Amino acid sequence: MLNELDALAQRIGRLMVLNDQYRQAQRNLTQQLAQMRVRCDEIQNALGQARQECAALRAERDSLAATVDEAYTHLRRLLERLPQSSSPPAEAPTWAKDHTYGENG
Repeated sequence: MLNELDALAQRIGRLMVLNDQYRQAQRNLTQQLAQMRVRCDEIQNALGQARQECAALRAERDSLAATVDEAYTHLRRLLERLPQSSSPPAEAPTWAKDHTYGENG
């Protein structure tokens, strides 16, 4: 019976060690999870800011494209008022026709 109690005490000791290891691993993983959540929030904030900057740049690009269109239209009107020469009228340059500048969407 003493041998059984000794074996039981050893098993309990091993279970206690395993329990301590499990709890430490759980604490480590909980800490890592908290750090990852903070990092995720930081990345989401940076992404939101980048999206806002991108939208602002698109708006600025569109505004500049509209200004170029207006200037080109004004130039065409001025050129139409000039006396006609014998050369054929020039077509609009490619950049004046397409304001996507290689961008899709």
